[in-house]
Amino acid sequence: MQGMEKLGLADRVTFLHVREHDLYRWLIECDAGAAADLRSAVLAWLAKVRPTQIFGDAYEATNVTHDLGRAVLDSAWREYVESRPLREFRTTPGVPHGARVVEA
Repeated sequence: MQGMEKLGLADRVTFLHVREHDLYRWLIECDAGAAADLRSAVLAWLAKVRPTQIFGDAYEATNVTHDLGRAVLDSAWREYVESRPLREFRTTPGVPHGARVVEA
């Protein structure tokens, strides 16, 4: 947390307090329920904070905890965005068909 304080971001950071050891245990035990619970916590956080964009760590294919975290974040974000009210829908050059503009 000290690093976030030095950057002036301490009030904008949320930690889910999941230990790396627990993530590996969930994977070894094939505990999909624990990952689903983590996803629910991320989804609840998204609903509370109501961001218009997020940034996540890249998939590495060498660090399973980063990759699991990214998959949970992407999945929760997808549901969060799809649940928001649609403000406008248009086809614009350079924007993929079906892209959505959501209320901020």
